[in-house]
Amino acid sequence: MDLMYFGYTYDADSAGLEKQFKRDVNLEFKNVKLKDSYDQIKGYRQEVILSDDLRDTYLSWIIAEGWHSMSLTMQLLMIDKRQKKECLRLINLAKENYPNNFLK
Repeated sequence: MDLMYFGYTYDADSAGLEKQFKRDVNLEFKNVKLKDSYDQIKGYRQEVILSDDLRDTYLSWIIAEGWHSMSLTMQLLMIDKRQKKECLRLINLAKENYPNNFLK
């Protein structure tokens, strides 16, 4: 469903970000499966496997929690001008489901 990129081994924060994401996503999605996709070229990565019916819930959650910049799925959506409406829909869904994350 998604591939999350956390950074490289030479960056001290990368392993911590990966660990925090794994903890957070497991708390939010009880049936999530994570597959370690680390390699020396791309660094720390996790494949996120969820059922298709949780796609919108997952994507709105990563937007609300600030993980979207590490998500391959969200990066591909955001660079495609044809997906502007879909991105806005997901952002609005995130605001609706997690309003406290969007307070000024």
